[in-house]
Amino acid sequence: MRRYFSQILYEMHHQPLVMWISVAGTALAIFMVMVLFTVDRVSFVPVAPEENRDRLLIGFGVDVTFENGSMSSYLSNAGVKKLYEELKGVKYMSLTNNSETKDVGSDGLSVTEMSVLGVDDVYWKMFGLRFLSGHPFTASDVESGSRVAVVSRSRARELFGDKEATGQTMYINQIPHRVTGVVEDVSPFFIFAHSDVWVPYVKESDLNPYSEFAGNTTPLMEAKSVDAIPAIKKQMKDRYDQFNRILKDQNAELIYHQYPFTLADYVGNRAMNNDPEPDSVKMGTWCIYAVLLLLPAMNISSMTRSRLRRRVSEIGVRRALGATRRDIIAQFLTENLVMTVAGTLVGVALSLVFCKFYITAFFPMENAGTWELIDGGPSFSLIFNWGTVGIAALFCLILNILSTIVPAWKASRENPAESISGKHD
Repeated sequence: MRRYFSQILYEMHHQPLVMWISVAGTALAIFMVMVLFTVDRVSFVPVAPEENRDRLLIGFGVDVTFENGSMSSYLSNAGVKKLYEELKGVKYMSLTNNSETKDVGSDGLSVTEMSVLGVDDVYWKMFGLRFLSGHPFTASDVESGSRVAVVSRSRARELFGDKEATGQTMYINQIPHRVTGVVEDVSPFFIFAHSDVWVPYVKESDLNPYSEFAGNTTPLMEAKSVDAIPAIKKQMKDRYDQFNRILKDQNAELIYHQYPFTLADYVGNRAMNNDPEPDSVKMGTWCIYAVLLLLPAMNISSMTRSRLRRRVSEIGVRRALGATRRDIIAQFLTENLVMTVAGTLVGVALSLVFCKFYITAFFPMENAGTWELIDGGPSFSLIFNWGTVGIAALFCLILNILSTIVPAWKASRENPAESISGKHD
């Protein structure tokens, strides 16, 4: 092994451009793969406050066709009860209103726009938001429509300065609300746990004139286990079939789009009138990984071939002294592996720094104001884990084999006499 390092140092001294380009190519490939992998990972990895991401189910909406048209909408409270209540395998179900941007202020301070999310009391059981002071509002607050609110730490500081926010009065669209608690900031990476302000869920008072199922409610469910999800979806399909038999007389139909959505369904679709296609999204992602892996492997392979052609005489001498073809291949695989590992470490380090400070460029900016309030970007635990490092190591190994095995195999098959004399292809 020591002589391999000595040989690498020698090559770096005599062929610096080729060697450094090889390392840089590996680093760039690993950097791009890791950034894409991390961007994908932060949307799905179960981590606080969305520790239930693998079991999270979303009643995204309803798609209804009529004799003379169709409509897609969020659900009504009545629609949620008919379609989603008492599903076997569901641990929790929380009812939420759509997040809205509203004018929020306090006495003596200017009004600013903040995202306001309506949730019920079950929401606090499903998502692990950390309370810094106070407590969440209760089921009775939701039922009675109390004017109360929970606010994030940064927004509480913006509204009340250094004063304790819990117990203070804030104004949402000029309506006074009493602050019951302050929670740690939630990154916009967490689609359902994130907001600036949380208020009690509001039920619709009137039925939608087009459909009793349409309204402004999104039910969020936590399955008891990942294995329970297929059975829950099967129950939903049966319920859709049941209601469609009733709606048939009204020339109407509820279109089943594999509800409720898993998080992968939701992130890959975001449309109420389409079936989710998570498999096609995954296939596209793996195709991108393959391209990012194969292109640098081809370039590094040509450079490796160029380096080996300059060492043909050395290979011939080693073969003449008894080295086997396996020895030659092992030598160059090991030498290239050392450079690939060096490039991998650089690529991983650069990807972590990039994701820490610039990963927001890959996500929608509807919460741009909140991005600015959250110090330092995403937490390190969100963008790094040993599984990610393992993926990088795997890509490193594959990249090394793809870029080296063919040139090394060809070099090992050179005739020793021709190699020493310089008569070779």
